Amino acid sequence: MTSAKENSAPAATFRLKGMSVAVYGNQIKGQPVPLYKVSIKKNVFDKGTFKAVSSLSRDDLPVARYLLEQAWLKIHDLEAKARKDANDQSEEQPSED
Repeated sequence: MTSAKENSAPAATFRLKGMSVAVYGNQIKGQPVPLYKVSIKKNVFDKGTFKAVSSLSRDDLPVARYLLEQAWLKIHDLEAKARKDANDQSEEQPSED
């Protein structure tokens, strides 16, 4: 499966209480709808600096769930828009009849 380079900028980012969820789209050759992936990170203050960690505590889980749900809804919106754009483009192309 051939794929184009993944965009470095996220399609969407959601933040709450030091946690962030980013949605990235990867356009696959021949597919009208990009493949979306999600990354999650938590920023913590340690020894005078902020750093990103991937482990979550019990109390982080509701925040992560909320942010991931927002990302999931955004992915559905992005996919619907991509499908509509692809359909609009196919209708604009002249028929070969």
